Amino acid sequence: MSVTKETRVLSPSFSEGKKKRRFLSAEKKYQIFLESQSGKTPTGEILRREGLYSTDLAPGFVTM
Repeated sequence: MSVTKETRVLSPSFSEGKKKRRFLSAEKKYQIFLESQSGKTPTGEILRREGLYSTDLAPGFVTM
């Protein structure tokens, strides 16, 4: 019997685990909020551009 050892090379993004959490300044959050409320640009387009999810625009997203 021969025993073969299987070696897998994982991509760097997979082996590192989770993505680093992104923190937005209050000013940037407010800009995104105002842009989404203006109605000029579809909200989905704004979210994709900024790399956000729809839950990020929840009422607690912008605190005053």
